[in-house]
Amino acid sequence: MGLNECKAIAKIAADMLEIEPPEVQIKHAVRGRAKINKRTIVIPKWAGDYHEAFWTYYVVHEVCHFRSLGHGPAFKKLEQMVCDYFGIEIVYKKAYPKMVKFHGEVIYG
Repeated sequence: MGLNECKAIAKIAADMLEIEPPEVQIKHAVRGRAKINKRTIVIPKWAGDYHEAFWTYYVVHEVCHFRSLGHGPAFKKLEQMVCDYFGIEIVYKKAYPKMVKFHGEVIYG
C-alpha cells in the first residue's frame, strides 16, 4: 500500500463524513505517530508494514479528527462508522484501540 491508496481511502472517508478531503503524506521514519496539520494528515510508513488494513485504519482515524478532535464517544462512533465500510472492527481500551480486526482477522492487539 502506498500514497495513492492512502489518498483514495482519505477521499472515501472524507466523503462519508461530508468534509473536504485532506492532503495525505507518508512519513518515512522508523518511529512516529500519525498526525494532522491544518488540512494535511501525515501517516508513518511503518504502519503499512503490519497489514494494509492497519494503514487504512490510521488514515480513517486521522480523517475523522477533522470532524471530532478528541477521542471520546462521538469520535469513536464516527471512526467505527467509516471503518465498517472498510471491514475494520475496533475494540477499544479507553481512548485507543486494544485490538483491530479486518474481516474478523486480528491484525493488531
